[in-house]
Amino acid sequence: MTDRELMRQALNALEWNLPVLEDYGDKEQLQRQHKAITALRDRLAQPEQGPVAWYHAEKYKTHFTTEPSHDLIGKYWQPLYTHPPTVQPKQEKLGWAEYEKRNLRAEIKKLNKKYGVEE
Repeated sequence: MTDRELMRQALNALEWNLPVLEDYGDKEQLQRQHKAITALRDRLAQPEQGPVAWYHAEKYKTHFTTEPSHDLIGKYWQPLYTHPPTVQPKQEKLGWAEYEKRNLRAEIKKLNKKYGVEE
């Protein structure tokens, strides 16, 4: 999954959860949610950066091109960018049921705190 696909997925999740925050969240949570949604929309609106050239290293020489054969990309040609790609930390993968449980627990804690119910 590419970074853009992850950003689209995060944006969809934030937008899907927005009505819950509007009904049960506080003003600060709602502002943070809107800020995150706006930042993701702005970033997704920017064009995706592509490689500026391609290279292939051999034992004694390196080959460069700006128009590689597409069937050899990744096998022979490696991309060169103006900025190195950022390494993202690995995130814990949650199944949908576990995600729902965590969200539900968080919502219950917020409501208990809001109405003074002891756990």
